[in-house]
Amino acid sequence: MCSLSFQAVITGAGLVSSIGRNSEECWKSITAGQSGIRELTSIEQEIQPAPIGGEAPPEPEDSSDLPREVIRLRMAMQEVLCEIGLDASSQGDVRHGIILGTTLSGMRSGGRYLRTKRTADINGFLAASTLSRLLEPYDWKGLALTTSSACSSGLASICLGVSLLEAGLLDLVLVGGYDPISEYAYSGFNSLRLISENRPKPFSANRDGLQLGESYALLALERSESAEARGANVIARISGFGETSDSFHLTQPHPDGDGAARAIQTAFNGSALKRDDIGLISAHATATPNNDASEYAALKSIFQERLAQTPLVAFKSYLGHTLGGAGAAELILTAMAMRSNRVPQTLNIKRSELEFNDIAINCDPLFESQIDHTLSISLGFGGCNSCVLLSSPEVAEVKPSPNPSRVSQNVVITGVGAVFPEAVGNDAYISQLKEGRDPVGGNICEAELNGHINTRRTRRMSMFSKLVLAATSNALRSADIQDVESFSQTCGSILGSSHGSSEYAEQYYSQVVEEGIASANPVMFAEGVPNVGTAHISLMLGLKGPAQTIIGSRTAGLDALSLAAIRIRQGEWERAIVGGADEYSRTAEQLYGHLDRGLVSRAGGVMFVLESEASALARGAGIFARIGESAFGFDSGPCAAKAQKRLISDQIDLPEPILTSMATGGECGQKRHADQAQYEVESHCVTPLGLISAALLGRIFLGETGADSDGSVPPEFAVLASDLHGSVTGLVLEVVEND
Repeated sequence: MCSLSFQAVITGAGLVSSIGRNSEECWKSITAGQSGIRELTSIEQEIQPAPIGGEAPPEPEDSSDLPREVIRLRMAMQEVLCEIGLDASSQGDVRHGIILGTTLSGMRSGGRYLRTKRTADINGFLAASTLSRLLEPYDWKGLALTTSSACSSGLASICLGVSLLEAGLLDLVLVGGYDPISEYAYSGFNSLRLISENRPKPFSANRDGLQLGESYALLALERSESAEARGANVIARISGFGETSDSFHLTQPHPDGDGAARAIQTAFNGSALKRDDIGLISAHATATPNNDASEYAALKSIFQERLAQTPLVAFKSYLGHTLGGAGAAELILTAMAMRSNRVPQTLNIKRSELEFNDIAINCDPLFESQIDHTLSISLGFGGCNSCVLLSSPEVAEVKPSPNPSRVSQNVVITGVGAVFPEAVGNDAYISQLKEGRDPVGGNICEAELNGHINTRRTRRMSMFSKLVLAATSNALRSADIQDVESFSQTCGSILGSSHGSSEYAEQYYSQVVEEGIASANPVMFAEGVPNVGTAHISLMLGLKGPAQTIIGSRTAGLDALSLAAIRIRQGEWERAIVGGADEYSRTAEQLYGHLDRGLVSRAGGVMFVLESEASALARGAGIFARIGESAFGFDSGPCAAKAQKRLISDQIDLPEPILTSMATGGECGQKRHADQAQYEVESHCVTPLGLISAALLGRIFLGETGADSDGSVPPEFAVLASDLHGSVTGLVLEVVEND
C-alpha cells in the first residue's frame, strides 16, 4: 500500500500533440471538440491506403539533424520551465531531476540506420541520447533517467517522481512521457490487429481498434510546502497513485480487469479520497475490444453503482494513442478540465452506440460540472497498470490517516543471481571468480541456460528475456524463497537495461524496412519492447506488484537497484526483484564504439532479491548486505568523469573503497591486468552490478587493478557508475557477515 506522507503538487505543464503546440492550445481544441486525428505524413514509409492518426504539426527544425522527439520535447520543456519560472541560474541544481517515460524511445533512429548502415544514424536510438539532446541547452546537474512500462510509462514516471520527492532526494522533478509517430510502432500494432481504419470509438459496441498518435508531455512536481514558499501557481495536487501488474499475458489485458482494479484501489488506499469524491475519470480507452472491456470491468468493480454517475472522458478520441506520452498528456488535460470545471466530450460515438449502459461517458458537447478530484488510468503491454488521483488546489487538503507501515526501514539484499558467458548461474560464476579466470566477451550459449530456465516455455523469447529469467531464478534460489507465489503477491520489480532486446528489435525492424509494414512479425514486436523483461518476470513468478524498466543508459541497472531500495525504505513496497541485463549485439558494438575504445561487449544479467529487513528476518532469510544511501547526477561536459564523481560525493558520503565503473576515463569495463588481454570486457548496465555480485557471492572485491582474491570484502563500500551521455549514479552497501 502507498499512503502519501506528504502532498506533491503540479506547478507547471508543457504539452505538444496533434491538437496543439502547447497545453493551452491543446485544451482549446478539446473545448472546441476538435480532433487531431488526420492523415499521417511523417511515417517513414509510404502506406496505401494512407493511414490516419494523431500526428503533431510540422516544425521548422524537422529538416535538421535533431530527432523528431527531441524537437518537440524541447518545446514542452521550454513551456514547463517558463511556467514554473526556472531560469538558467537554477537549472544546475543537483536536487532538480527529470524522469521521462516512453514505450519505444528512439526507434526512428534505428530505421535510419537500417537504411543507410551509417553508425551516426543510430546514435539517437538510446533513451539516454534523447535525454542528453533534450538537456543540451541547459546546465542540468540532477537525476536524468528514462523509464518504460509500455503504454503506462507516462503515468509511471509521475509515480516514480512522487516517490523521489517523498524520499527527500529531490526538491523538483520534471516527469512525463513521449513517443514519436513511427513505422516501427505502426507496423507492430497493425500486426497485432489493433489498428482500425476508422476513428476510435471508445467503449462502443462496434469499436474495432485504435489510432496511433504522438504526444510530448512534461509536468513539474514539487512538495506543496516548497511551492507555497516560492509563491508558485499550483495546477493540481497529487492525492494518490497506484501501480500493479496483471501477471496474465504479454500483450492482452486481464479479462476481468484485475490488475487495473488493484491499481485504482491502491491509489484510493493511499489517499484520503473515496470513489464518491471523483468528479471525472480519464480512461485509458484505446477503443480496442479487449482493452475497453477489461477497463470497464476494472472501473465497475471499484465504482459499482457509482460508475453510472461519474463523468468519464476518453482523450484518445482527440489525440489517438500516444503510447509512452499518453498518461502524462491525458493527465495534463484532466487537470485543465478540473481547473475549468467542465467535462469534455468524447468524440466519434453516440450514447446509443455504447456497449456498457452504466458508463457515464459524455458523448455530447462539454458541459459544466463541479470537479474537485479526478482519476486517471493508463494500461500497458506486459500487464502494467498505473493510476493517479488529482485534487483541485481550491479544495481544502485532506491528508490520509497515518499508515503504520510507512516508516523508514532498512533495505537488505537476500538473494543474488548472475549469468555471464562461461559463467552461467551462481555456481559457475563463483568458480570463475575464485579461479581467477578472465571474463569472456560475446554471447551466452543457449545450451548453457538449460537448468536455469524452462527452455520449452522460453524458446520464442529474446536472449535479453532469457538472461533476465535465468538470473532471476538464481537470485530466488539464493534467497531460499520456498513459496514463490506468495512472495510475489506483494513484490515489485525494477529492471535496468542499456539496449534491451535489440537483436529481436533489429530483426523485426529489418523485415519491416525491407518488405513493408504488412510483413511485421507480432511475436518479435512484442518481444522487442523495452519492458519485456519485467513482463516475463511477472508472468514467470505471478508477480502482482509494480513493474518498471529503466532503459537506454549504462547506469540503468544501478538506477534500478537504487530506486527499488528507496521505495522499500519508505514503506511503499515490502520486497522487489531488481537488477539488470543486456544481451550481446554487434549493432550495439557499433553504437557504443567499443572497439575504438579498447572494449569488447559480453552478454550478462545480475538480479537481486530486495526486502525490508523486517520481512527478511520474519522468514529467517540470510542477508548479503544492507543498502545505504544513493545519489544521482548528470554531467556531459568534456571532463565528465571527475565532475560526475564530484556530483555524487557532494550529495552523500562515499566510504572507501569506491568501486568505479565509469563510461569515460578508462574505467568502463571490468578491470583486467594489462598483460592478460588487449581488451576490457564491458557488460553495459550489468558491469557495475557485476562488481556488487562479485563482492557478495564470491567475496571478491574487483578493485581498480583487478581481482583482490584474498576472500575478504570491506564491511562497507560504494559503487559508482556513469553513462557516456552524462548520467551518474552512486550507491553505498554494507556487507553482512552471516554465521
